[in-house]
Amino acid sequence: MKPNGPETTPNCYSRLVGPIDEKSVKEVLKDIDGANNNDQKKLIILTLASSGGLLYYAQVLYDAIKASKKPIVCIVSGSCMSASLMILQAASKRISRPNTIFMLHQSTYWTEQHTYMDEINVMNKEWNRLYKQFVTQSISRSTITLEEFEKIAKPRKYFSAKEALDMKFIDTISDKWIDSY
Repeated sequence: MKPNGPETTPNCYSRLVGPIDEKSVKEVLKDIDGANNNDQKKLIILTLASSGGLLYYAQVLYDAIKASKKPIVCIVSGSCMSASLMILQAASKRISRPNTIFMLHQSTYWTEQHTYMDEINVMNKEWNRLYKQFVTQSISRSTITLEEFEKIAKPRKYFSAKEALDMKFIDTISDKWIDSY
């Protein structure tokens, strides 16, 4: 039997552990698509343990979670940093394990390539647009304002699950096995 097959559970379980990149996001998208196209599946439970990654791929996952026909419960464990904190905000229910470490920071951009000034200007404009979107989505369900984010995120801020709960980045802290919601 397949663990995510209709014969074993009404839940679809998916995991993103490690960096947010093309490969990791593609696997989670397969699970979300599969669950949304399976009448037996009622809920998607996504475990997320990531120190962040590439914003464009994080945006793909954020949008897929928001657009899901089935509710997605996201459980963060270990680390929920940078772009993974943004992804977490898209979930219907946001759960943290007690020892999860969270982190906010200013978005960064770097390149090792030789680039012309006109290209740098275009890239800068796009990066500023993406950064504003990242911040807006990251704080969308929290109690902090854009101004507070800017103060907290320079240079970066690490905080506990309890602090994340106080700032409303998560809905609850639990060390129990999550089977359904």
